[in-house]
Amino acid sequence: NDYLEIGNGDDVSDKSSRFMFVTGSDYPHPFTTYTDEMWMRFVSDQSIVRRGFHVVLAEDTSCVSNIVIQPGRNTQITSPDFPYPYDNDLFCQWNISSESGGNIRVNILVFDTEKLYDWVDIGSGFDSTDLRTRLLHVSGSLDLTEGSTFNTGSSELWMTFTTDPDNGGYYLGFNMWFTDDGCVTEYIDDTYGQITSPLYNSFYPHNSDCVWIIDYKEGWEIHLTFNDFELEEHYDKLLVGSGTDPNSDEFT
Repeated sequence: NDYLEIGNGDDVSDKSSRFMFVTGSDYPHPFTTYTDEMWMRFVSDQSIVRRGFHVVLAEDTSCVSNIVIQPGRNTQITSPDFPYPYDNDLFCQWNISSESGGNIRVNILVFDTEKLYDWVDIGSGFDSTDLRTRLLHVSGSLDLTEGSTFNTGSSELWMTFTTDPDNGGYYLGFNMWFTDDGCVTEYIDDTYGQITSPLYNSFYPHNSDCVWIIDYKEGWEIHLTFNDFELEEHYDKLLVGSGTDPNSDEFT
């Protein structure tokens, strides 16, 4: 009749947030919470008493990262120790943002976790506790012969990886690439160069707004040669103009 409850958040009355209920004399396993808030509740009755408990609390930042992706570039995120099996009882979080403010695209190359026990979640913004922002909630093994790519529609993402105390098997974890599909103003002053649409020669991303400023020596002429050109007609366009102000009406 004496017990200790532990849950996520700060609402003791919310039983859905409880993740541990212990009683007796068996030591509970060490664990990591999934948020930066936690509640504990100890209840005893009027009969027999024991020595009680001693709990050590510590902040765990060993698996927390903030990542900024440069325009048109990508970054790799893997489970700890990939391609070797990950540890039990993990909670990892990544906050990912695109420097350009453009859409972040996710490409999953490998995914192998303990089904229904070890989970990867991805959501928009930086608040991993707000499950209304969640875009992906996945566990188990995925057939990714050719990979799996999706656009998040967001320039800021949170990602968490949680594992239970016992894997009960051999699991590789995951390997993902995150790409900033946006672009920023690029200045070119070399006498020779190349300009391509973002991600050429794959499909360019939605909602792109890219600017290149070509500035040669005064009196020089600039010669452009198109080696390839394929856009969605009437909706996606390339404007070329004189001067260095892309907002002017002097375009060809």
